[in-house]
Amino acid sequence: MKRRIYTKTRLEKVNAVYLSDYSHRIEQSDVQFVNQCIGLMYNALCFVRPKVGDIVQYTTKDGIYYPHAHIDCIENGVASVCLSPFIPFVYIRDGEIRMDSVSGGPWVQVPVSELVKSGAESKWFKFFGSAGVCAHGAIEFEGYANCWGYKEEGALFGEYSTKLYNRTVFRKIEGKWYLTETTDSENAPDAKDFEQWMQETKGVQFGLFEKDETVTVFTYKENHMLVPLEFWKLLDKPMGWRRINGRNKVRVKFDVNDKTKTVTVYRFTNS
Repeated sequence: MKRRIYTKTRLEKVNAVYLSDYSHRIEQSDVQFVNQCIGLMYNALCFVRPKVGDIVQYTTKDGIYYPHAHIDCIENGVASVCLSPFIPFVYIRDGEIRMDSVSGGPWVQVPVSELVKSGAESKWFKFFGSAGVCAHGAIEFEGYANCWGYKEEGALFGEYSTKLYNRTVFRKIEGKWYLTETTDSENAPDAKDFEQWMQETKGVQFGLFEKDETVTVFTYKENHMLVPLEFWKLLDKPMGWRRINGRNKVRVKFDVNDKTKTVTVYRFTNS
C-alpha cells in the first residue's frame, strides 16, 4: 500500500463542509498534523498484534457482516469493538497515535487472541484543526489501519452472510408476515413470484413458511439501475418483476454474474 501524502489543496478538497461553515480555513499546521498522523499509521501497518483504531471485519452468527468495525480499546486481552462506528477523533501523544472513544454501536467484546489479520485498508479519521473545538470544526482525512477478521461461533447459516449475499428475513407475528426492512405486514410471498425471485437471484432459503415463525433467505446482491425506456427495450436480458420501495411492482430485466455473486437489475420506472 503506497503511503498517502496530503497537500493543502488535497485536504481542502475533502473538507468542503469545514471550509463552507463559519469561514474556517485549512492552515499549513493542519496539513503537517495530517501527514504526521499518516506517517505513524503507515509505519504501524507492520504490527502483528491488534491495536486501538484497527478495523475488524466482523461476522455475527446470524450472518450480518460489518466490514469496518472499530477497536475502541483493549484491556486484559479483550478488545472492545464498535460494529458501526462514527469517524474517530485522533491526536498524537508521546509520538504515538491516540484516539478518543467513538460513538456508534452496537458494541461487542472480542478476545484479541481470536482476531486473525486479514490485511490493511484505508480508514477515515478526524481532528479539531486550527479553528479549534467548535461546530463543524473537525477536519477529516484518510489514513490507514490494519484489518482483522472475526466470526462469531455457532453460525446459523453456514457460509452465508451479508459479506457476499443479501439477507432477507420474514417474520410471522400474530398470524401476519413481516419483512424486517419494512413496517408493513403482508401475506407470505406469492409462491410463484417467490420461486422466480429465488431462481433469478440464486437464493438459498432457511426455514419454511408452512411451519416456521421465521424464514431467512440469502440471495446474490442486487445493483439497481434506472435507465431510459429506449435503452431498456434494447437490452437482451431475461425479464422479471421487482417490488420497488416495498410497494410498486415494476417490470425489469436482469443480468446475473456468478463470479461476483451479483444481479444487475435494469428498470425504466419506479411505478
